[in-house]
Amino acid sequence: MNTARDVLTELERVSSPTQAVQAMRFFKTGKGQYGEGDVFIGIKSPDIKKLAQKYARDLDLKETEELLRHPYHEARSLALTLLTLKFPRAEMKGKEEIVRLYLKNREFINNWDLVDISAYKILGQYVFLTQDSSLLYELARSNHLWSERMSVIACLYLIKKGDFTDIRKLAVFFLSHPHDLMHKAVGWMLREMGKADPEALRTFLDGHAREMPRTALRYAIERLPADKRKYYLSL
Repeated sequence: MNTARDVLTELERVSSPTQAVQAMRFFKTGKGQYGEGDVFIGIKSPDIKKLAQKYARDLDLKETEELLRHPYHEARSLALTLLTLKFPRAEMKGKEEIVRLYLKNREFINNWDLVDISAYKILGQYVFLTQDSSLLYELARSNHLWSERMSVIACLYLIKKGDFTDIRKLAVFFLSHPHDLMHKAVGWMLREMGKADPEALRTFLDGHAREMPRTALRYAIERLPADKRKYYLSL
């Protein structure tokens, strides 16, 4: 059976020091930045996805969790990609085990890209299947940036299913959040809602555009006609 060590060996083989330096700059790993101290070895996303597909069936959850706890950012990214591939194939008991593993290891899901590749495919899908969104509000009230972002990004799965209830509530809940990574997440999800139902977005904006952080608003209105963008920015 394949092990986490097997995967790490392959990751190290395709790593690039030059790519690592670029990634550390892009993901804000400097002192005082949101990704402070994160370790990159320089692997592009397509290579991570390719390895995840290779090991998706043969690497068990214990070995996957070992990768999720590894200092290498790319190892954690691969582990989360593995979980997103395993989740749809699992029976409900297996899905619940994956969700428990995911939530238990939130401290290692500690940058926006890690949240964004996994939260909607695991937590969002789980909420949709169970029809119980209480988990989203527990994460939203956590006062932990990445958990808060999980609660919003998880809504993407629900939005794609035509359910906008939770993103509307969470968007209001996070109106006064201080971090721009949350403003971007909320704006992005509202934009996705608008793609699915333009009227739902307009109704939300008519009620809340004046109090929305500018970043969130700009993200939300990105696909609207120029005159509508100008109107909402002028409020």
